[in-house]
Amino acid sequence: MASDARATQSTALAAIEEFLTGRLESTQGAARAARASGADPNGTGRDLEELRARDLSDWQEHGFLSHLNAAAVVEEYYGRRITRARRDLRRERPGRGDRYARVRDAYRRVREERDDVRAWLLAQGWEPDLDLPSHGGTPGVSGHSWHHAPEQL
Repeated sequence: MASDARATQSTALAAIEEFLTGRLESTQGAARAARASGADPNGTGRDLEELRARDLSDWQEHGFLSHLNAAAVVEEYYGRRITRARRDLRRERPGRGDRYARVRDAYRRVREERDDVRAWLLAQGWEPDLDLPSHGGTPGVSGHSWHHAPEQL
């Protein structure tokens, strides 16, 4: 049981890191393209790049992840992976036996992984369900810092 918890934690940490890094790289690419084409004369792309870089550094250095980013890991990151696995499953025919079973199992594993990561995020104090009503609070970015030292990330 403890090894399952460690595996889930490891999977969640990798998903968060991969999501934040991928989003930063995507933003940087789009901002570079906009600057090169002259479509971003006011540098708003640069501001977004800085915001994405700050999200990643806050996570890496302080273990801070906003509730919005926690929700994005569950919905966007896993949403893309599930969509890809579902598409692969639709392409296979049940008559293909082992191949179909492998693709079906991969689809199920990704869905289970998403559910495990969501449960881990909830257990650690993040609220990835953004549909819940707000309870007020201080202005700014609502988030949560993971209770382990950043070096352990």
